[in-house]
Amino acid sequence: MPELYTLDVEQQTEWRELLSFVYQYDVYHLPEYHELAQSQGEGKAAMWVYQEKDCIIAWPFLLRSLNRINGLEHVAPEFKDITSVYGYAGPVCSSNARNNIEFLRDFGGAIIEAAQEMKIVSMFSRLNPILRNNELVENVGEIVALGETVSIDLGVNEKDQFSNYRKSHRYEIKRAYKEGMTAYIDHTWNAFDDFLKLYYATMKRVEAESTYFWDVQYFERLRKDLGENVKLIVAECGSVICSGAIFIHTNGIIQYHLSGSHPKYAKLAPSKLVIEEARHWGNAIHAKLLHLGGGVNSKEDSLFKMKSGFCSLRHRFYIWKYVVLPDVYYELEKARNNWLIENKNLSIRSEFFPSYRSG
Repeated sequence: MPELYTLDVEQQTEWRELLSFVYQYDVYHLPEYHELAQSQGEGKAAMWVYQEKDCIIAWPFLLRSLNRINGLEHVAPEFKDITSVYGYAGPVCSSNARNNIEFLRDFGGAIIEAAQEMKIVSMFSRLNPILRNNELVENVGEIVALGETVSIDLGVNEKDQFSNYRKSHRYEIKRAYKEGMTAYIDHTWNAFDDFLKLYYATMKRVEAESTYFWDVQYFERLRKDLGENVKLIVAECGSVICSGAIFIHTNGIIQYHLSGSHPKYAKLAPSKLVIEEARHWGNAIHAKLLHLGGGVNSKEDSLFKMKSGFCSLRHRFYIWKYVVLPDVYYELEKARNNWLIENKNLSIRSEFFPSYRSG
């Protein structure tokens, strides 16, 4: 009989061993990445595992308490909810489980039963567009299709990779090099302070949510815990660091994780040089994909237009959500809405999930 059990993030050896049996996974499934999220106060990291012999499906998550939310302080302490780490997470499975409809259906029932026993009110997860893990949860919860994301296919000939760039991208990259700009992997992270200033300034400029303003310890621990799989790549004009980004390689996939650029140098397209250098790195380590992600809030905005100029390879991005305890959910929604009206003259955003965390 299949069984559902939980791995805590402290069980890193067991967590990693399980991933070794999985068909495909990404950085957003690693125990180190989840432990980092836990250390940032994003929730208690764990992973549900459903297994029958060598047939496995696993779903890492963050478990959060509710009584720290304004307006919900008096919620019974046993009520919690589940979310996913920043990035593209969701379930992963062994190759023999992917098309096993009965096994996947039973898994869905098992996690719902477990969530009810744990008094989890709602569950939310971003899914991984590359791994297409939306197909693993089609029988449970609600899947919502958002925008597309973009990847550079590193499996094609390297010369063809550059030829597949939009003509204006190729021109801007060549022009930047002629203007004396350089891009390189900063192996010693000497430019980290400059990058951090660019990153924070960029987040302020685009009016990013507060959750994007990770502290210095986050970046330092990301580098320490993931080692050589994390690279800081910067573009330099003279002695000025004008763009930079952190890339993470896991299991053949390179993720364009966090980036920042100085608007003064926008005409020289330094961020494109950074991506170009990441592509060279990806080819050198025989990675399969360089995933650039999508636009802000999954929209086809200027950021998406820039990324889409590197390759025609697209992936559909999905999120997943499920209300486990509907009666409790709507009581929380009402309490949060009352608090927002009384204290901020605002109402909850019904499109936000879970709604009792909006505002």
